[in-house]
Amino acid sequence: MNFLEPAPDKKTATLTELIAAVRPYFIKGWQNYPDEILEELRNACNNYSFLTEFVFGEIKKGAWPKLHGAQSFLCYECEEFVIRLNLWFPEKESPVAEQIKKYFSIDLLHNHNFALFTAGLFGPGYSTHLFRWNDVSYERKVGETLEIEPLGQHSLCHGSALYLESDADFHLQLWPESFSISLNLIPATPEDQTPCQYILNKDRTIREILYTGTISRGTVKSRAKRSS
Repeated sequence: MNFLEPAPDKKTATLTELIAAVRPYFIKGWQNYPDEILEELRNACNNYSFLTEFVFGEIKKGAWPKLHGAQSFLCYECEEFVIRLNLWFPEKESPVAEQIKKYFSIDLLHNHNFALFTAGLFGPGYSTHLFRWNDVSYERKVGETLEIEPLGQHSLCHGSALYLESDADFHLQLWPESFSISLNLIPATPEDQTPCQYILNKDRTIREILYTGTISRGTVKSRAKRSS
């Protein structure tokens, strides 16, 4: 897990500039450059034209931005990664909060079977409790307890950025105080990646094991290890 606070220098980047900036890291092996990728993602969140150009650019082409899941819009997709916008609504302003809660993974302690870079593009962002699982194993069963280490709580406010490592990082998201937008960059999933994720109870016992499949895009062959 890596977290970056909003930067005081306020560097900016458009979508095109963001793509150009992160591509070299994927050529060299992105696992070794999480902070650098987070910084580039944070720069894009300092440029509000990123959002307006994306929306109006699609409308000018006669199309609405492509919906990806219950709350996401696809901005860019290539062999190595995808970039998307996520919309987050506060509970008090959502008339169907309970119905959509599971789609937003709110108040749900879980990990991912893919790596996730995310940054606050607009609003206060959701707050999240973070945990680290140092003994990753997918031979566990429902009801067993996972020994996960608490890493504190952060809010994905405008200009901040968070990296969650596949499998090892767990988090529990809380409703944002007001409408927010996050910017996600998701590397292509290796072909040998596990197709499941764990959902935990508050006491950290396994409540459910989801066999989600992968979101593989591209030709990544193996799960490279990040150097220390």
